Amino acid sequence: MSPGFKNLYYIYEVGRKSRNYRIVRENKYLKPFQIQINGKLFDYRFGKKLDEKEISAYFKNLGYSINKFWFGSRHELGVLQKNNNKFFLKLATSEGQSILIENEIDWNKEVNKKLSSDSIFQVPKVYDAGKFQEKYTWEITDFFEGELLSDYPQSKNTSKIEKNTTYID
Repeated sequence: MSPGFKNLYYIYEVGRKSRNYRIVRENKYLKPFQIQINGKLFDYRFGKKLDEKEISAYFKNLGYSINKFWFGSRHELGVLQKNNNKFFLKLATSEGQSILIENEIDWNKEVNKKLSSDSIFQVPKVYDAGKFQEKYTWEITDFFEGELLSDYPQSKNTSKIEKNTTYID
């Protein structure tokens, strides 16, 4: 494991420990896309379509306007605006996904603390986060426009990612 990836793994571990749970992948009894927290199993592969009108009203109540909204393969996603700034919304559609988004929030915050301001490697900054209907975690982050580094899963070509990724020390 390269030094950079070791540090990224460490940050991932910090995020997991801060939420006092563990993601179990090596346990032979768990199927792919399952996590175990305090003895309870959660699946994070599939979510359910949530009511867009309720979501829209919820975020409008928080002061955001919705420019675009769609259901991804696992999450409700959107481009929101507040004070003339565009943001990206990622909303879990299952309890298992909520757990992973909480980890992602911690990870993004920790990595951003370690990145220098002149780094070409960017990790979205978390501007806001919470729970929708008291069980679906959401985060509002930077909105990035431009060319994708990879069109995975359609392509296995990761050369752009490898070329454009810097190590975090």
